[in-house]
Amino acid sequence: MAVFNIKGQTSIEFLLIILIMLIYLFTVINPALQNSSTALLDTKRVAQNIQHANIIADNINEIGSLSGDSKKTFWVFVPEKSSIDCDVLGKKIDYVIELENPAEVESCSYEQDENGEIQRCRGNIKLNYSLNSCFTILNGNETPKAKIIISKTGEQINVQATE
Repeated sequence: MAVFNIKGQTSIEFLLIILIMLIYLFTVINPALQNSSTALLDTKRVAQNIQHANIIADNINEIGSLSGDSKKTFWVFVPEKSSIDCDVLGKKIDYVIELENPAEVESCSYEQDENGEIQRCRGNIKLNYSLNSCFTILNGNETPKAKIIISKTGEQINVQATE
């Protein structure tokens, strides 16, 4: 009977060692996974916002290059905590993305808070043509799609955005 108790004690000790290892792995790996997942989501939102700002800028430049009056309507996706707007005087499209877990992206200039932590990614895309009217697309946590209408009458290019 003494042999049976030793085998049982060995298997319980083995299970305890495995349990301690699992607890240690969970406490080390889980925070790392959470940090990397928020960094990936931020990077995805930055890429999506830049892509759709480029789509708007390309379409404005396309309409501007056409002779005569023209109009184009299309939809863009603006990720949450992001915005796209235009600067009439600067002839550019501006984009801003609020970051949760900042990661460096080349297409951004960063704004920092008082603690030196990066809070926002800002950037812009130059336009070849001047705009007559402007738009702003903000997405807090609401509908991510916006309808963009670009129209050209004579030499005036107007851009409207509706959500």
